[in-house]
Amino acid sequence: MWHVDFNDISCTALRLLPVERPEIPAPEYDIEEVTIAGRDGTLHIDNRRYKQIEIPIEFNYIGEERKWAQTWRAAKKWLSARDVPLTLQDDPDCYYHVYYVKLDANKRVTKRIGRFKAAFICAPYMFLKSGNLERKQEFEPVCLSTARGEPILDASGTRLFSTCMSKTLVNAMDTCHPLYRVVGNGICSFSINGNWMHADVKGELIIDTELQAAYRQDGVKMNQKVTGDYTKLYLLPGQNELMTGSEFDFYITPRWRAL
Repeated sequence: MWHVDFNDISCTALRLLPVERPEIPAPEYDIEEVTIAGRDGTLHIDNRRYKQIEIPIEFNYIGEERKWAQTWRAAKKWLSARDVPLTLQDDPDCYYHVYYVKLDANKRVTKRIGRFKAAFICAPYMFLKSGNLERKQEFEPVCLSTARGEPILDASGTRLFSTCMSKTLVNAMDTCHPLYRVVGNGICSFSINGNWMHADVKGELIIDTELQAAYRQDGVKMNQKVTGDYTKLYLLPGQNELMTGSEFDFYITPRWRAL
């Protein structure tokens, strides 16, 4: 029996089963076409994003006649959740972020059998579950070098190091929007690939590049405590260099994702 998990609850827990495996649509790139009178072809506006996708799944169930409506009520409550994950049985390491679910009418096929369609409205990307794990970053000292890349030595031939520390982060998937958690006190300066952000940290500060917001652990907004461009802190495919000159503890939840 093939099944799905929605909001970390299996459909089988409600005695629901998909009629068949769904067809997963490819995300459509968001480009607007503009037609101008007297001009050949069309102009294109690149919105630099992908449109949301819709995953249709048809469910059916069978049970006692007097519990038919009870099962339908439980299904509606289960599928009323918003901003939660959808995991397909044959791809258990990944999930889709579901914004909301659209339900069709519940058909009473027989006195004991019900069937309905659900459309899961999702973000265009699929996410790796391991990308939701927070990891503390361990930094290495940065060696000073010449423009030609040769290390700078002191009079005794010992390498000289910068006051900055660095860490290389490898992203094997598509561009992702990580969450940074900085612990310490004072002005913290850090960069991703040379793009700097400065933050006034008092104990702990969370910098969420997806929401483009800074806040405390209790949810209080702290946007006025940071300066910099959130979008420049995205992790690009391949190697990314995290650098800081401050003595703070850094924790990153990468949110790995792919189309």
